Amino acid sequence: MTIYRFSIEVSGIDPNEIGLEDRFYGNGVDDALISVSNGKLGLAFDREATDAESAINSARDDILKRGGSIAQVEWDNPRTWMRPT
Repeated sequence: MTIYRFSIEVSGIDPNEIGLEDRFYGNGVDDALISVSNGKLGLAFDREATDAESAINSARDDILKRGGSIAQVEWDNPRTWMRPT
């Protein structure tokens, strides 16, 4: 499988919430780095998937399950990384 690198700006979740990390890391989203900048919550993913669409869709589903929504998606450059076999 391929690892897809992208960042999502999340809306609908207070970036100053106590226990914000547990909302994601404590609930199975362990492939994203959480950041807060200018009052906006961001998640930088290294998501393993069969294709780019599946990577984005699974990240979207994870965010929706945790009460957020997607404000913006930005692909990293390069957008993929192949795990050595």
